[in-house]
Amino acid sequence: MQMGLAVAICIAGQYRTHAHTMRSFQQHVVWPLQRRFDVVDVFYVLGMLDIGHLLANRGLRRIEIENRSQQFVRFELCRKMMATTGTPYVWAIRTRPDILFAEDLRLEGLSAEHVHAKLRCANREVYHSLHLHEIAQELQHVKTCAVPLPWGCRKVSTRLDDQFAVVPAKYIAAYFLSHHERTWRTNLTLEDDTFPQYAPQTVVYTLTRSLVDQGVEFRPLKLGFCLQKSAIPCSVKDDKVLSCKLRKWGRKATVDDPQRIDT
Repeated sequence: MQMGLAVAICIAGQYRTHAHTMRSFQQHVVWPLQRRFDVVDVFYVLGMLDIGHLLANRGLRRIEIENRSQQFVRFELCRKMMATTGTPYVWAIRTRPDILFAEDLRLEGLSAEHVHAKLRCANREVYHSLHLHEIAQELQHVKTCAVPLPWGCRKVSTRLDDQFAVVPAKYIAAYFLSHHERTWRTNLTLEDDTFPQYAPQTVVYTLTRSLVDQGVEFRPLKLGFCLQKSAIPCSVKDDKVLSCKLRKWGRKATVDDPQRIDT
């Protein structure tokens, strides 16, 4: 245990199936962190209509939000609640009530200079290979590198998934923010020169663009989980490596399962 070090966990979103996922949250997120850190505070940011069992923890918070559709309002409220404890958190975890975890969250080896999250789109020129568990769960069925991973994003763009993130202390204020209310301070883009005009209404665009404009650096996070939609447990696919090999003369890239290529 690292005495004196504290971690915050923000569960933000609709209550949904949390009664069914709470056990996996305790077993794979809370307990592993409690074995390593002296303080683990859990903050719930849910609407009052989200009635259900909540995890008992000294950091427990609950708040009503009038506009339930704007999830980034929940992000900022969570950060403000963290501040009320006066605790200097070295990490903050963003998660959802309906996530069913299949493995322990381990912070060992994660860089404190990066936000760690799954990807919804990946630039294949930057990420030559990715683990399946580094890709947003809804998009793990993709069989082609043409996008290269999920559909709907340009082939050279990168987008962060908004469902789960491990955020180091230096980026807590930048991540837990009402991103849709920000005024862009720069013209920074990602790798795509048309990025500022592309799909500005999407949540993953807004989150990624906001973090990039604030100078936040990120890395893909490998963690097995799925979104449980009902009382029936969802299933987590076996992890494997996807490799997008660029070929000359415009021929289509392929997906295979080679040795991991670190990027």
